[in-house]
Amino acid sequence: HCAARPTRAMSSNPMIGSPARSGAVKRTVSFPAAGASDRAEAGYGSTPDAPSAPEWTDASRVRVAGRLLLTIAVFGILGSLLPFFAVGWANKLGTPSISRTGASVSGLQSLQSMPAVSSLGQAPGESDANLLGTPLKPCSSSDQASTGWTRSGSCAWSPDDSGYHEVCVTMDDEFLASSAAHDGNDLSSVVAHGERWCVCAWAWASAVERDPDNTEGLRLECEESNAKLRAVYQSFIDRGEGMTGPTGVAYGPTRALEAVNRLCPAPASAGARLGDARRARMEANARATLGVPY
Repeated sequence: HCAARPTRAMSSNPMIGSPARSGAVKRTVSFPAAGASDRAEAGYGSTPDAPSAPEWTDASRVRVAGRLLLTIAVFGILGSLLPFFAVGWANKLGTPSISRTGASVSGLQSLQSMPAVSSLGQAPGESDANLLGTPLKPCSSSDQASTGWTRSGSCAWSPDDSGYHEVCVTMDDEFLASSAAHDGNDLSSVVAHGERWCVCAWAWASAVERDPDNTEGLRLECEESNAKLRAVYQSFIDRGEGMTGPTGVAYGPTRALEAVNRLCPAPASAGARLGDARRARMEANARATLGVPY
């Protein structure tokens, strides 16, 4: 007789699924009826919500617009301040220091780098005086080219005249040739021998230094030369500076001033004239009463 085959005992809990296999990937299941926030179940392969494209673009535009407005404001402020800086720079460039010397080559003796003497400013409407203390007379005649810094025919003072065209001279061929050769200052195209011309202060100084006795044939015209010429030379003397021509050769202002005072003696001051008149009256009274000089 065959023995009965034993039967396997059945579990009271039925199996609902097989155990997970090694390396299995968890899948995401989507449900059509779910809302936007429930589109994907949490788990592998899920992605976080990112800002929408319209919101990112708006934020970028706000930042760019803010930076642009700030840049425009900064440049606007700098632009409004630029004229003040320009005026300051122009003033500094227009009034160089007295210690700067040098010259630009010009047939009309325009010495751009020679400093203007600010202390010799002239009030509006004030007339120029000559070296003798009387009103300044015209230098050039009507039948020749007009001379002077302003081409008025007179050696008038101008704050813009950095070459100091204050010296009226009767021209000579010797000076014309010498100035062209030594200083690169050829005036032969604008003035001829025997004509009168307003030369620069340095040009007169050069003639005095090269030819102390005859000033290379130049004749200084006292009534047509500006009285401020003395102050110009004195300012260079006080600074210990030479007066430089276009080629860079420096000439001493001391000898030039001495020649001016020798040829055109300075007028006595008002105080000196008053003292002389008082002394003359006292001497006259002394002679009248005592019979002897006072």
